Amino acid sequence: MKVVHIATSLMEGGMQTVLQRLVVGDTADEHVVISLLDEGAFGPRLRADVIEVHALDMPRGRLTLSGLRKLWRLLRENRPDAVQTWLYHADLIGGLFARLITTARICWGLHFSYLNEEELGRATRLVLKLCALTSGLIPHRVISCSEKGRLLHLDRGYDDSRLITIQNGYDFSLFRPDAELRDTTRRALGIVDDTLLIGQIARWDPIKDHANMMAGLAQFKASAPMPWRCILAGDSATTENTELMDLIADHGLQDHVIPLGQRSDMPGIMTALDIKVLSSVSGEAFPNVLVEAMASGTPCVTTDLGDSALIVDRFGKVVPIQDPSALATAMTELAQESTDPESWQRRCDGGRDHVSQFSLERMVNAYRAEWMGEDA
Repeated sequence: MKVVHIATSLMEGGMQTVLQRLVVGDTADEHVVISLLDEGAFGPRLRADVIEVHALDMPRGRLTLSGLRKLWRLLRENRPDAVQTWLYHADLIGGLFARLITTARICWGLHFSYLNEEELGRATRLVLKLCALTSGLIPHRVISCSEKGRLLHLDRGYDDSRLITIQNGYDFSLFRPDAELRDTTRRALGIVDDTLLIGQIARWDPIKDHANMMAGLAQFKASAPMPWRCILAGDSATTENTELMDLIADHGLQDHVIPLGQRSDMPGIMTALDIKVLSSVSGEAFPNVLVEAMASGTPCVTTDLGDSALIVDRFGKVVPIQDPSALATAMTELAQESTDPESWQRRCDGGRDHVSQFSLERMVNAYRAEWMGEDA
């Protein structure tokens, strides 16, 4: 098949990571990726994986005639067998154009399981409503990456007969326990052997709630059963970020928290950690970082968003959003358990076995079945 992917954006993000894994992991088909905006961080990465990429270069929040003309031309030239769209604006615009121009099977992609009306702009709220109204007309299938996301959009008026869930998939040859890689990464970070290493892997963004994380760490500091450090990895999570550094200082964590910024060595980071924390307040559907950490043998603490509880199951800790006390308690409980080698190994091994169900092969096969219309 020839599959054209239309994404709202190729900026740094979980959805874009899934898109890259899908098109690279599917070696049976030809893939073309179109971004409504610019190429972002993922355009060059996709090109490095020998994927054809086009950017319409439309400004955020505004359509342009030149961009729409380019989309029309690309769809006519490529004559796709399937069109997969990613996020609301691409669902509506890309899906409508695909209906008008091609005979392709159209699949929309949903990657939210929580929507805060105050966080959504007026244009996005309108697009969401239009998507719900046309979900029974434009797409052949609407694919949510999480079950909570499917239920959310069903409640928002999406056509129940088109809605399904295909959970994200992962390459477990990359994310796995690796004692040598763990030691090498920890030495590079300056972490000594008896230090508990906590990590937050998240870009600097209000929805990632670094304030909750810092408040939780400040409380954890008072009860930590051993020496510890916390690394922050993600776009703009750097020492140059004055807001972040002020937040760290306000909680007296200058000697414990290490901002690293964006990292390209995630397998090493994940296996170097002892505890992975996700402190987000919204925006999570099927968090990649939880599966990647657990596949690497690292237990997780997460706020209760999207399918996070399904991912960590009994092998991690789930806490309410914006509750630093609960976050601190969960980190303390895991830290204390880490001093019992047998119990800790059971937790780490059990978590890895649990997330093995979310394989890249399973995800690729599920998407291909939808693109081919095997359910029809």
